[in-house]
Amino acid sequence: RLDKETSGCLCFARNRRAQKVLSVQFAKHGAQRRYRCIVVGGPRQDSDTLTGRIGRGRDGRRAVVADNHPGKNAITHFEVVQRFEHASELKIRLETGRTHQIRIHMAHIGCPILGEPVYGDPQEKNQRAPRLMLHATQLDLEHPATGRRMHFTAELPEQFTAFLASLN
Repeated sequence: RLDKETSGCLCFARNRRAQKVLSVQFAKHGAQRRYRCIVVGGPRQDSDTLTGRIGRGRDGRRAVVADNHPGKNAITHFEVVQRFEHASELKIRLETGRTHQIRIHMAHIGCPILGEPVYGDPQEKNQRAPRLMLHATQLDLEHPATGRRMHFTAELPEQFTAFLASLN
């Protein structure tokens, strides 16, 4: 399941049996998900792996929490595609799939996704965007009935590419 603000590949189960099979795949990291996003500023490294437990912060919102707080491990891999004056485009690969994982990890390192309504400040001049700049570009999984490996891609939408072009 994707956040409603995220565009791109989406997976639906047509029945409960398929839903169970898909859930196990996602839980055991059998499904591969890749994303593109545009973040405020940019990470220090050109590529890195972000780890951190995601739980509830003091304000009740999801956040990266200390090891002694309730939460679930989350692993996000990123690579910088290109850097701009006040933003960077990233490729993201998820190893785990926590709710808002990419959004939380990027905000945690000081690079919220442009247009981020929850973990950023879209009213701030350098964070404005026409939408949340997060797009699911690729989904690989095994078909729940046949077991055949399937590969799906979704091109970047026009709004995303137009916004990227405006950053140059």
